[in-house]
Amino acid sequence: MEEKNEYKKGLWTVEEDRILMDYIRMHGKGKWNRIPKLTDLKRFGKSCRLRWINYPCPGVKRGDFSEEENDLIIRLHDLLGNRWPLIAGRVPGRADNQVKNHWNTHLSKKLGIKGKNKVSAFS
Repeated sequence: MEEKNEYKKGLWTVEEDRILMDYIRMHGKGKWNRIPKLTDLKRFGKSCRLRWINYPCPGVKRGDFSEEENDLIIRLHDLLGNRWPLIAGRVPGRADNQVKNHWNTHLSKKLGIKGKNKVSAFS
C-alpha cells in the first residue's frame, strides 16, 4: 500500500519555526518548495513562505500600529486600493499580511468602508 505524503495544516509549533529559521539561515530565502523536501517539515512551500514573511522574519514589527502607521495606511489605501504588498513596502517593518489584516479588522471599520467599494478616506 502506498503511503500518502501528508501535509500538516493549522498552527505552527516552536519546533517547526526553529527548523524553518535554521533552514533559511543556512540556505537563504526562496525556493520555498524545497523546504519540505530537505527538512522534517510537513508543510507546503507556500505555507513556509507565508510563515517566514509574517512571523519569524527579522525586522518585522510586532504589536499595535501607531497613529502614524494608521494614517499612512489610510492615505496609501486611498491612493493604491487593496495593493497590500505595495502599501506594506511603504510602512517600514510591517508585512503585507499584517497591513491587510489591520486594514480589514480595524481601519476599514473605523472609516466605515464596506466590501470592495473604493471610498475615499478623505471625502
